Amino acid sequence: MEKFSTWLVEQKTNLPKKVFLGLDYEKSDKLSSKKRDVIIVRSDNRDSDRDDILRALKKQGIQAKLGSSSSSVDPVDGTYQNKDFRIMVKPGGGEKAGKPDATEFESVITVGINQANQKKISKKNAVDKKTFDNVAKYFPDYEKVALSLGKSFRKHFKGDAYQFGASRSKTSEMWKTRTAKGTDVPKTDIIVGKTNVSLKAEGGSQGASGLKKETVATMYAAMEMIGENPKYKKALTRIATDIEKGFGELLVKQTLTNFRSAIKKVDVEKSKTKKAAALAKTKLSKIPLDDFQKEADKLVKLDEFHKSHTELINKVIADDKEGNIRDAIVYISVTGYKKFADPKAIAHSLVEFDRKKGTLSSGYPINCGKDGNMSADLQKYSAACKFKASFKTASNKPQSALRITMNKLKSENKNFPKSFSEQNVNDVIIDELMKANGISYLPEEMIYLDEFKIISNLFKKGVDKVKEIGGNIKNWIMKTFKNILDRIKSIVSKIISLGKAALAKLFSFFGVEISSAKIQYPSELLDFAAK
Repeated sequence: MEKFSTWLVEQKTNLPKKVFLGLDYEKSDKLSSKKRDVIIVRSDNRDSDRDDILRALKKQGIQAKLGSSSSSVDPVDGTYQNKDFRIMVKPGGGEKAGKPDATEFESVITVGINQANQKKISKKNAVDKKTFDNVAKYFPDYEKVALSLGKSFRKHFKGDAYQFGASRSKTSEMWKTRTAKGTDVPKTDIIVGKTNVSLKAEGGSQGASGLKKETVATMYAAMEMIGENPKYKKALTRIATDIEKGFGELLVKQTLTNFRSAIKKVDVEKSKTKKAAALAKTKLSKIPLDDFQKEADKLVKLDEFHKSHTELINKVIADDKEGNIRDAIVYISVTGYKKFADPKAIAHSLVEFDRKKGTLSSGYPINCGKDGNMSADLQKYSAACKFKASFKTASNKPQSALRITMNKLKSENKNFPKSFSEQNVNDVIIDELMKANGISYLPEEMIYLDEFKIISNLFKKGVDKVKEIGGNIKNWIMKTFKNILDRIKSIVSKIISLGKAALAKLFSFFGVEISSAKIQYPSELLDFAAK
């Protein structure tokens, strides 16, 4: 007689029963998502049965092919009735012949913890009867291992145990925005009392997934953690001020370099003219306008300037003098802090265990800490973590509609609506150049230009004006630059006070974003980070 559970799974997956060739199968709630069903098939001849299932699917006209995974037997991937599916063939043929898979073994451990003081495992003594029922078929075969693991856990954890990791958990808004993943497998596998525990079987290694969006999201999450935790305030302040000072130093350095080249050109021409005496006292303000303009064009090539500043930001972040960025990366990677919206999905403790011996591995559990406060226990391992984040200049799009609004409001003597939290460094430069030019709103011909061209035009406009009235160009430039840098320093000071949003806002203000990241974890943490 057909098992009711098998019939129910068939309805959930929509796949025809005949493609499973009479083998036991079930849908994995933990591995499945809204976009894809993951079906576990039990077999004693995995490769052969996998190939037969693939042929059966194709015979039914179902789109399917071999996929890839870390398993020794590749899965079958396909699409049926507008729903993706993955069929994974695992060891074990009959109801009692098979071995528990990873999710089921979590249930075995949960049962063992709750009945650690009993001589025999029974449903009567089950705390979580649903979990017990899921793995009852594995007892008494796994009774000894379950009780042994239960006793090992009881040396470190108190309270009743419940399985948690059998389903997916919602991610935070930040994580969803960065990765486009609204749910993911939680870091927590079981909850013992008030401790969320992440489990890993000894032997074998998943290896870090290295997904670009995941690692970039981890970096942004680490920046949030640094901003919100008072003990990282020193690192936050150093990063912000180093980036701000670096911006100013680069601006002044580039300016002096370009102007000196202009002066040298005048000095060369000096010997060829009758005005040698006058040119001998040449100052910046006396450089011929045509020559100056050529150098000014170099000065206002902000795309090149921002590239240099982006390289500086890469170095500042990589420097990580305090080790706080590294610590935050490790904490977030193994616990799921900042990744998950549900606190229960965030792990507090890491446990590696031996399935055969029924013991915890040496050095475990590793206490992680809670609520973004990393424990000294976990910090010992983070020193071996290495990371590299690469930044790129964020895209600069014309903001025509915003500038038209700005012009209209300024012409009506109203305040420009951009608050400090919405400004970027180019806004500051434009605003200060407008003041230096004595204008309160942009000329019509500039409204539709991109930011770089607006700055270039305003700079040239100011130089022309100073030249016309016989003013000192050098003084005008240095005064304008001082106003720009003073304003930037003031804004960065305010950004530091934003807490968890500080570094993300700092990057946004300077027009950069994290484009990629690489993270290397110590062996003790690798699989917990890769979950």
